[in-house]
Amino acid sequence: MAKGGVTITELALRAGVSAATVSIVLNRKPLARRVPEHTQLRIRELAEQLSYRPSHFAQAMKKRSTGIYGFVCGDVGTPFYAELTECLMREADLRGCRLMTMPTEWDVGREIRTLETLLTRMVDGVVMCSQAFEKCSEETERIKRAYGGILPLVTVNAESEGVSSVIYDFRPGMRDLLEYLAGCGIRQLVMLDDPAFPRKRAACMEFAPQFGIGLELVDFSFGSMESLDAAVGRILDKRPEAVLGTSDFVTMRFCAAVGERGLRIPDDVSVATIDCSKMSGFYNPSLTGIRIDPAEFTGQVFDELERKIAGGPELRSIVVPGRLMVRRSVKTVSR
Repeated sequence: MAKGGVTITELALRAGVSAATVSIVLNRKPLARRVPEHTQLRIRELAEQLSYRPSHFAQAMKKRSTGIYGFVCGDVGTPFYAELTECLMREADLRGCRLMTMPTEWDVGREIRTLETLLTRMVDGVVMCSQAFEKCSEETERIKRAYGGILPLVTVNAESEGVSSVIYDFRPGMRDLLEYLAGCGIRQLVMLDDPAFPRKRAACMEFAPQFGIGLELVDFSFGSMESLDAAVGRILDKRPEAVLGTSDFVTMRFCAAVGERGLRIPDDVSVATIDCSKMSGFYNPSLTGIRIDPAEFTGQVFDELERKIAGGPELRSIVVPGRLMVRRSVKTVSR
């Protein structure tokens, strides 16, 4: 017996049939109906007794496909990316595939190395949340050249030349959110801003003046909890009327700090968020904001990825609009 377990050839010899017959029976192929029932039973019993496991490597070589997709993402533990990962795993499973998730802590060098590793280890294609294609153009151009310019890759929330992508459009949801805040009587808004994602800031700056809302931007350094907490402290020292966080992770950290100071949402400060993940609905109070729903577009992500895997040369950019979700974290102000 082989060191790694019984092979299909050894199993066939024990059963007194050909390796092809074993494959047909264990994979429940249509031709199995031509194999006598007692022979099928003997093959399955032997496979169980000998702990036979099929060689996925051999199957992949034969099919030139592994049925595995890679997912490269900086952090799968924060609310939005956790929900995105869940939706991608569910969609892959519905398609009879598996998702290999590779967290990279938003290190673009690590993201490039991870992408190369996945593409050279028989993964069919990759979904990627990364700014690597903007920040590491020399390395990514080399990877594109290796694949003749047709990468089996779809990026999420990062529009990159030469790569198909899914882009969130924050503008529709931001317009509706600011109109809603103005309707609640709010005239001043502080945005707890992450400069790493400038499209959120740009959308807020575009629409705030249209609804008579004064906007103050308070930045923090991406990936630094110390910087985030310092920014949160500066905001709370001013006791603002309303605060908008650029992600659920950021907003929930702000909400925790509000409670630590003995204040209440929305009585002492109104709060809104961008993402409105499922987790934001469990917060107390549940958070009003701009909902980006991963379940709406994961099917489109894999449709595009499979088209690229098949060699489709044209690039596509799928745009997903954000939508206002009203919950309980904003109060109406009497003027």
